[in-house]
Amino acid sequence: MLFPMAIYLGHTTARRILESRLALALEPVPQHAMRDPEAGARTVRSTIRSAFDKVTLQTPLARNFYCRQGEPLDLMVDGNHAVRKWDGAQCHALSGRLPSGSFLQLESGIYVASPALCLTQLAPSMKRIDIIKLAMSFCGIYQLEGDRHRILYERNPITTPDEIGDYLDLAQGLPGVEKVRDALRWVIPNSASPMETKMVLPLYLSRHLGGYGLPRPVMNKLVILNEEAEKIAGQKVCYADALWEEEGRRPLDFEYQSIEVHDKSDRYGADYARQMALQRQGYTVQFVTSMQLNDEYQLNELARLVSSHTGFWLPPKAYVWDELRKKMNEEVQSDY
Repeated sequence: MLFPMAIYLGHTTARRILESRLALALEPVPQHAMRDPEAGARTVRSTIRSAFDKVTLQTPLARNFYCRQGEPLDLMVDGNHAVRKWDGAQCHALSGRLPSGSFLQLESGIYVASPALCLTQLAPSMKRIDIIKLAMSFCGIYQLEGDRHRILYERNPITTPDEIGDYLDLAQGLPGVEKVRDALRWVIPNSASPMETKMVLPLYLSRHLGGYGLPRPVMNKLVILNEEAEKIAGQKVCYADALWEEEGRRPLDFEYQSIEVHDKSDRYGADYARQMALQRQGYTVQFVTSMQLNDEYQLNELARLVSSHTGFWLPPKAYVWDELRKKMNEEVQSDY
């Protein structure tokens, strides 16, 4: 149960917060005490009234966020008799106890569903691939602006696949748990943008899901440069967007390139310097664009490149673009 006079944000509102700079302000909170559900139901309307004032007026971090989103607040409330919609709020009634790790604190009296709880709340209405992409966003090293198309700046992951899995073990019986558990098998941490996620998913998703079934890359691995590569890059280390390393084989790095997600076009210069530095150090570097990811022939060639560098042989039928492959790639490349 929830504290009757506190504000609990979940579902889509929680997702927007978790993907934004507001996530940097979130702090863990202990498991909340159980309360009388009727007490929660009696305070719902007053909670809604105070929610807008407290969240949008008294919380500096949240004020511009909510005005920009223009979406109703998804409020979590106690009791089955609670009002579901009221004055711009969507209320989601809870009955029963949520496990520890369900909430993070934005500030005193305002709590946000944790990444794992948020995933279980949204999963029933989402496709498997969209759940995978959202989980990779939560486990990624980036945050999004309000328009969800540009990156503000990098951040540490707000959760990990292991943390989500541990929560699911405690949350048996909650709607959405099994769908999230199924999707979690395909989540790779440390993606640095939505497009990096879209770049790798078709390559390593299993063939029964429409993917190529290739080995999984490591996302944004730290590479320590040797002396010659350091001179080229102008720095001692760099990060490889998607790296496949197999013993005895030349490492392969896929670098996603798009002016849409990079803040400045001069990032291209740094990208090419990194490419030359990694090549000098013995890596194969392939730039990837959204056009390639949406073209079946070019995506096939990218898959062949991974196959040859990893030694993972694919049968000829793995390159056939049947309805399953088309559907998979449409879902991967679409926004969600």
